[in-house]
Amino acid sequence: MWIKFKEFADIHGPIYYTEMLGTKFIIVSDEKIAEELLVKKAKYNSDRPAVPSLFDSKSTHGSMEYLPLMGKNQYWARQRRFTHGYLTQATNAGYYGVMQHEVKRWMFRLLENPDAFNYTLEDMASKIMCTLNWDDPSLSEYCIGSAWGLLTQMSPAGPITNIITPLWQLPEMINPWKKAEHKRHDEQQRWWMENLVRVKTQMKAGTARWSFTKQFLET
Repeated sequence: MWIKFKEFADIHGPIYYTEMLGTKFIIVSDEKIAEELLVKKAKYNSDRPAVPSLFDSKSTHGSMEYLPLMGKNQYWARQRRFTHGYLTQATNAGYYGVMQHEVKRWMFRLLENPDAFNYTLEDMASKIMCTLNWDDPSLSEYCIGSAWGLLTQMSPAGPITNIITPLWQLPEMINPWKKAEHKRHDEQQRWWMENLVRVKTQMKAGTARWSFTKQFLET
């Protein structure tokens, strides 16, 4: 492929446009042009590619669901400020002792079952996240499955629509990949909203301890 790009550059010049399997590309083969566009003018030209098999992955339409995948737009700037503020506060507070507690739990589990290193490491990270977000480490197992569902959906090794992108444009009634993503997305969204409502209910009952969700609802 790269040899063919070189052949095209010899014919069409150091920067040219092409389209392959429904995906548009701008090919830059000159180092100085690449530096000018992507380094000196990175503020104007940098962005993330869309993930074909996720709905509004770049938050072009304001869904604001996947911060690491969002394009550099107004929604990205808003979510980044929000996330930066919360994580800075948590860092200054030593993550409220959650990390230290879960690391100790993980080391104990490793002593009991060293062969489960990969799973217990994932579970430790998930417990930290679930405790910080909702004050409930028991949600970690479901969270792992939900995260893997998203990672699989956006991976080249996932749906074929990430490779042969025109298939994603098929009508939904005959599009199994789009149906599957609707199901995955809606299930994940339902789970997140259930946890938010649960924290809200605890706050009304006066039993909610600190969490990112409680802090968000209070402000």
